Amino acid sequence: MSSVDVVIPCYNYAHYLPFAVESALNQRDVDVRVLILDDQSPDNTPEVGARLAAQDPRVTYQRNEKNLGLIGTANKGIEWASADYYVLLSADDALTPGALARAAEVLDKHPRVHLVYGRALVMGAENHAPIADVANARHQVISGADFLRRNVDFTNPVPSPTAIIRTEAQRRVGPYNPALPHTSDMEMWMRFAALGPVAVIQDAQAFYRVHNAGMSESFNAQALRDRREIIETCTLVIENQCAHIPEARQWLLGLKRRFADEAFWLAGKAWEKGEDEKMQARLDFARAHHPQVWGSRAAWGFYAKRALGRRVLQSLRPSRAGSETPTAAAGTEAGSYQAQTGEIGWWPEGH
Repeated sequence: MSSVDVVIPCYNYAHYLPFAVESALNQRDVDVRVLILDDQSPDNTPEVGARLAAQDPRVTYQRNEKNLGLIGTANKGIEWASADYYVLLSADDALTPGALARAAEVLDKHPRVHLVYGRALVMGAENHAPIADVANARHQVISGADFLRRNVDFTNPVPSPTAIIRTEAQRRVGPYNPALPHTSDMEMWMRFAALGPVAVIQDAQAFYRVHNAGMSESFNAQALRDRREIIETCTLVIENQCAHIPEARQWLLGLKRRFADEAFWLAGKAWEKGEDEKMQARLDFARAHHPQVWGSRAAWGFYAKRALGRRVLQSLRPSRAGSETPTAAAGTEAGSYQAQTGEIGWWPEGH
């Protein structure tokens, strides 16, 4: 049997921890070890973690000497892993039945593949109901270049609890980058794609917990920060690891233009509400990332809207309630639509 190490970083999720650990221990046809890494949780994680370790010799519980944050804790887990493959599983998520065996089968079959992932079923505060195990799962192997372009065009397609990694390859690509607190997982997957092909399993590989924050509120509060970091992430990988993919630089220019157009759209929404500070921040972002900013249709649309004035604009277009998320925004495929359908993750149909 292939061996798989399951690293479970935990901060203040003691109430979810048993579900995550049980989902790992109940995996079939693989040799599993579990490491619970408690990042100085203020709740009763020490008691729960110690109890779970005492109940099964395959489980180890460790508490960080100081709070390291998610990236620092994840990197500590990477150092611990020594199995053929490993997965970082958040304490509030869980694996589906047979997930590790399906991933190990793909990695055993394709030695050049170092990352395999699948779909994730969305759950809320309550644990997801059990689902049936799936044997002989359908999968596809896509080139590293195709996977990289998918990231640049639509942002991260990988639900993190579904990502199973070849441990030896992780040693080569190195730890998570602490300078990218919100896109470190995306940057890691892109590094693996620069190294070789990526495999995608059609079936659900994990349960992913979605908490209370609304999509539109989160989008509006974090849009520019997230977009800046996505650009930084793609720039780092493309400039440092994609010399063998010359067209990658054009993908990066396209990403910047799309985000600049999106920023003009958001600037228009801020102007309609009289939020001048937000409007200016979004305009500055657009101008910084669009090389021919004044030729952009989005820019002309913004200035035409301002020329009409708020009163005329409101008389021409009745106000509409709903999300302030542009319909063509890059990354929406991994956002509210998939959360509403009950799953996240990208399957390359027709590839």
